[in-house]
Amino acid sequence: MRNEILFFALLFFLSACGDFAAGGPSGPEAPSTAMVLTVEAPDTLYSGSQPLSFVATVEDSLSGIQNVVSVVVRLTRPDSVWSTSDLELQNTTATGEGQFSAVFDSTFAAGRLGDYTLEFQAVDRDNRLSNLRTKNIYLENEPPTLFNPVVSDTLQTGSLDFQVKISATDPQGPSDIEGVFFQNRKPDGSFGADGTYYPLADIGQSLVLSNVDVGDEVEGDGIYSWDCKQWNICPPASAALGTYSLVFTARDRAGNISATPSRDYELVTPQR
Repeated sequence: MRNEILFFALLFFLSACGDFAAGGPSGPEAPSTAMVLTVEAPDTLYSGSQPLSFVATVEDSLSGIQNVVSVVVRLTRPDSVWSTSDLELQNTTATGEGQFSAVFDSTFAAGRLGDYTLEFQAVDRDNRLSNLRTKNIYLENEPPTLFNPVVSDTLQTGSLDFQVKISATDPQGPSDIEGVFFQNRKPDGSFGADGTYYPLADIGQSLVLSNVDVGDEVEGDGIYSWDCKQWNICPPASAALGTYSLVFTARDRAGNISATPSRDYELVTPQR
């Protein structure tokens, strides 16, 4: 029995030696020798802001700044990462430090509003991460603006030619606009039984091949369009005559609601 124990102990020892000889487990990976020294970013990124620089100063005293590939900057809130961007090397100092930067404008806040944390880490050529430096930032996000509503002054009952357009902008860029809508207020002041919100679209002719035409001419030009034929809800011959009012609303991805401009039109009987 004693010999069997010695035999298995010898096998374990030889196996362990083999692991080390073959380059087996050798402990945790060595940390990066890069070091983020300082970071610069605005305390507040205002709505409609022009481009501003985010800067990180980095050194690698052992391997040199050429060992640093980039600096990653993450926009975070507790337990979540909202976006990740890279800062690129712009220049080096006389002491061998590198300044990594990128510019961000108010489109950085599209879909975002409030307090966030910026996390900066250098990435070396072995894809190892440096120390972490943070900077608090407040992202301001103002609502969209609607203007220049377009609809015919007069519309006949039973007409299939009922198109609506309105222009929209957002200080965080067009990608921040989640939707543009209108309600149709009747001559009696009501919006109908369900107060329907009709969505307008800025997609150009991209749906025409599906036999759907929203009446929009150019995709992404900021002009949002709607066509009654798309929804098969053109004004019937029995519709009440009088002055109607289209009331417009836009919502952005941060939950902001625009002001609500309106545009009147007159619904009349067909002209003979």
